[in-house]
Amino acid sequence: MSKDQPQHGENGATRRDFLKLAGLLTAALLPACRRVEEYIVPYRTGPEWNIPGADISYATCMPHAQGAVPLLAVCQEGRPTRLHPNPEYPDHSGLDAITQATILDLYSPQRATAPTFHGRPADPAEFEGAFAAWSRNVRENGRIGFLFHQAQSPVREALIREIRQKNPNARFYAWEPLASHEEQALAASIAPGTVQTCHLDQASRILTIGRDFLGLFPIGPNRAFSLGKTPEGEHYAHPQGQYAKLTKLYAAETDYTITGGIADNRYPLHPDETATLIHALAASLHQLTGHPDLAPYGSEPLHGTPLHRWAHACMEDLHRHSGESLILLAPEAPASLHRVVLTLNVILQATESTLTFHRKPENPIPYGDLLLDLRQKTIETLFILAPQDTFDTLPELHAALRDTPIESIRLAYYDNDLLSAHCTWTIPATHYLEEWGMEYDPSGRLCLRQPMILPLHDSASELEILSGLIGSKGKLITAGNAPNNLSPAYHRTRKTFNLLLGIPAYEQETLWQQTLRQGYTSATAYPAIHTIPKPPAHAIPPGALKPGIALLRRPWSYRAYDGRYRRNLWLQEMPDPVSGMACGDAALLSPELAASLGGKTEGLQTLTAAIRTTHISCPALPYPGIPHNTVILPRHIDLPGSRLQAFASSLRLSPLPRRTEAIHPPTILRGSVEHAPQLLDAPPGTTGQPPTLNLADRTPDTREQWGMSIDLNICTGCNACLIACRAENNIPLVGKQELIKGRDLQWIRIDRYLRHRPGASSPTLQSVPVACQQCEAAPCESVCPVNATVHTDDGLNAMVYPRCWGTRYCSANCPYKARKFNFFDYAKASEADTKYQRNPNVTVRSRGVMEKCSYCVQRIVQAKARHRSGLMQGTGERPSTELELTEDMLRLPHGAVQTACQQACPQQAITFGNLLKLAKPSATYNAQSSPRASRLLDNLGTRPRTAYLSRYSPPPNRD
Repeated sequence: MSKDQPQHGENGATRRDFLKLAGLLTAALLPACRRVEEYIVPYRTGPEWNIPGADISYATCMPHAQGAVPLLAVCQEGRPTRLHPNPEYPDHSGLDAITQATILDLYSPQRATAPTFHGRPADPAEFEGAFAAWSRNVRENGRIGFLFHQAQSPVREALIREIRQKNPNARFYAWEPLASHEEQALAASIAPGTVQTCHLDQASRILTIGRDFLGLFPIGPNRAFSLGKTPEGEHYAHPQGQYAKLTKLYAAETDYTITGGIADNRYPLHPDETATLIHALAASLHQLTGHPDLAPYGSEPLHGTPLHRWAHACMEDLHRHSGESLILLAPEAPASLHRVVLTLNVILQATESTLTFHRKPENPIPYGDLLLDLRQKTIETLFILAPQDTFDTLPELHAALRDTPIESIRLAYYDNDLLSAHCTWTIPATHYLEEWGMEYDPSGRLCLRQPMILPLHDSASELEILSGLIGSKGKLITAGNAPNNLSPAYHRTRKTFNLLLGIPAYEQETLWQQTLRQGYTSATAYPAIHTIPKPPAHAIPPGALKPGIALLRRPWSYRAYDGRYRRNLWLQEMPDPVSGMACGDAALLSPELAASLGGKTEGLQTLTAAIRTTHISCPALPYPGIPHNTVILPRHIDLPGSRLQAFASSLRLSPLPRRTEAIHPPTILRGSVEHAPQLLDAPPGTTGQPPTLNLADRTPDTREQWGMSIDLNICTGCNACLIACRAENNIPLVGKQELIKGRDLQWIRIDRYLRHRPGASSPTLQSVPVACQQCEAAPCESVCPVNATVHTDDGLNAMVYPRCWGTRYCSANCPYKARKFNFFDYAKASEADTKYQRNPNVTVRSRGVMEKCSYCVQRIVQAKARHRSGLMQGTGERPSTELELTEDMLRLPHGAVQTACQQACPQQAITFGNLLKLAKPSATYNAQSSPRASRLLDNLGTRPRTAYLSRYSPPPNRD
């Protein structure tokens, strides 16, 4: 007893004495614990149109190899914070995840900030002297080379023509990791400069062969495809729907893409079977039509293999819907296959409705072979004006720069760029939100790019460097040192704009300002061509399967595109739309192949392969739907000779040395459709119910009761909603180690289900976005001890952050697991990357606070303020005290509020609005009245405000 409870005298101090001492020390230190003084620096002269705290949106565009992407940049106090789709653009269809995430690159701490010489910071005078020497070399017939990324920029083409006039010895090169042979085939079949436009809204039957047109390689607005997959029609105005007229999508692909995941009938295609499939399609169409252009394919067997049977059943359906059918082929496929597909589309009468051709201005610039010129020492100085870090798949260029004694100047966006290590000079590159420019979109409309902010670093754009090199002063003038900050790129853009449109001098300023506000002009749209494509002179031979296991390297990624966005942390923490992996990639192979290699049929494992003398190792994930004897490797795995395909001499699977949850997909759910029958595959007319609102337990708001619907028939799981939510609501980065522990803070979780349907050749993928369901009877509210989560009169389940103690009772009681907890001060830890991007209208949460989806309550508040301001402006001189406003007048019209996820969704799968039954119901009310509508875990009595419209697909063709 004495040892357990020692006497006070044994240690000389009592507990009371300790508390006294602690109190004295606390009192002594308390004056030092005060708020740090910070000073707000206001405008010296503020813009007269600026309202402090209000958003200002400017039209601009993002350059892209396939054509400009028009968008709106949302700025606050002169600082770009978010990117939104341009609603006035005719082909707008939301904004994809990668485009939205590029705003984070603007503020990246990894950006190059100053010129360097052999890797060390360059003295400004030293750099000016070097630039003057380069300029003289350009103007005095020096042997100069310029390497660009592909872009549809008439301003750059005009500058290149000037350089060629001044220096006939100048050479020009273009590099794009993702090559396309489509235009080559169109040039051979119709005429050079021909491009094709697909009209998905006119197609009722679509076959895609390896083309991810709903993902990274679009062919038009995704909403055009979505309308054909919505039986209730636009705005869900016909609740009973027209299921017989739904668009049916066939997909034959090797890799698993989001387009294949949403297909009604998907076939796993071996990489060597693409030509065989097209050969079989041509033979089937010849049997059905007897068309002479397909006579060489008449001897092809129609029912010999499962592939032939699938092709024949597919072509029969396409032929029955002639004039409404469309066949698409992967852009990287050989031009000979593209020409055969063009012939098939002509015979199916697609060229009269679903497919049209246009002619773009020919590019007279001859692009040469850079590697050949480097070996032959044709050039002495090389300007690499492609700032994106995409040259990791071109090791020959790295070796040539390292071994060839030429002066190389690299326009680099990031520090420690792989290619910059072999270059003599590096010049920091501007972000596209910091520069002037002009590009064509895929339809030929001119899109203007204007700077949202002055360059944050000592950087230059491609157009500024080209302008400086041909200038008589031989000086690099940028927006940072130009008079009135008007970059030479601005003057070049205006000059080219006026020349292309042929505008009289007295109209130039008016049309320029109008186009600048709108973001584009349709005056330059490519003219239509009414020419029937010529069939190829010779038939293509059917492909032959080679023995062995094919290793196919994927040249792209949903998180990095062609590699240029691999440093974007939003995209790295974003789960892959197919596998669900974050902060890592893995090889995909079929479960049958995994079992034959001695591995498990599910779960992450280690793949080790030998290709002659080369050995590779990476994580691997068995995934249903991958063709047998095929392994899909992630883009960062290098095959010998930089090839995309090789055959393994040996292959084995082994367990991972340790469990890595950051790579292991925690959200992919395998199994049959019975996991969620109402959501995933419900027959029409069995699950629907109109929205029921039980408001007896509180004073209801008779103006608005907010709700949301998500249409699973058109949701592809592309993650556009996830990135939009992150940008809008200041969701911080947490890092890979926290993701390993399952502490991600994404407000939207995308669950994935593999749907195995009888008669289908491959399972299809169903994505289900899950966020806070805004339950009427929310289980989280009843367990919060401090009333930090409450219900508002208009139906929102709101969070009061200052009250939250972080007990996490609400998270434990939420059946949807939609609440996220700040285990640490993630916002402060990620300030270097996200501080300047944050939305000032949303609270930045601190450590120990629970957070979740709020239905973008800040947007609701802003919409109400705008609506009431509009009512006041329409009253003339009458004072506000004399106004008589009814409930109908104060009610927000449908469409006045768009949540961030709804606004960004390329498929328009999300609707948000008022659930009250009004004289003119909202699209959300109509959607929730559809027979396809159901709610997650509604049997628990939570009464969610978010409804899901179940997926409905026509029966698949049997093999």
